[in-house]
Amino acid sequence: MRAGAIGTLGNLDYQLNTCNLKVRLVPGGSCTVNVFFSPLATGSIGMRTGNLVIVENVNNNIVRQVVPLTGNAIGTPNLVLSPAGLTSLFGAGAVQQFNLSNTGTGPVTITTWGSTGDFNISNIFTTCGNPIPAGASCNAFVSFNPNAVRLRQAHLFVLSNTNNTNSFQSMTLTGFGTP
Repeated sequence: MRAGAIGTLGNLDYQLNTCNLKVRLVPGGSCTVNVFFSPLATGSIGMRTGNLVIVENVNNNIVRQVVPLTGNAIGTPNLVLSPAGLTSLFGAGAVQQFNLSNTGTGPVTITTWGSTGDFNISNIFTTCGNPIPAGASCNAFVSFNPNAVRLRQAHLFVLSNTNNTNSFQSMTLTGFGTP
């Protein structure tokens, strides 16, 4: 058998790498075709279909093999923290809110969050839920409990699946401890 063509039909969400088409397969031989699902259309969420097509010459007859392909495009999550930094927290117990917005097309899943120094964050899972749906936003809160009477700085951090990777985002926190 000699494969004349191997490719995909339908949409362009499926890419493949394949065996060498110039090699004749002997009886019992094989070659591997790897198909990769990578949705291309921005905002295309949901089931995507296509076909893997193999055209071969079997005993001087052209035979077309079709394998249906199905994938589920989940979109791309994008978490944005705002404002860019929190300042003007004065004295013990001062509280400010910050916003978590999902500006992407897929749900944002938060893995962990926290803060350093003299700042504490409310439970983001309680105030926002997890995951945060596409287009949704919510508020969480930072409280300031200084250990000293002076300028204090720290960072708030959130680890999520932004852009479908383990994404670490942070925000600078500034407060002044007062007696």
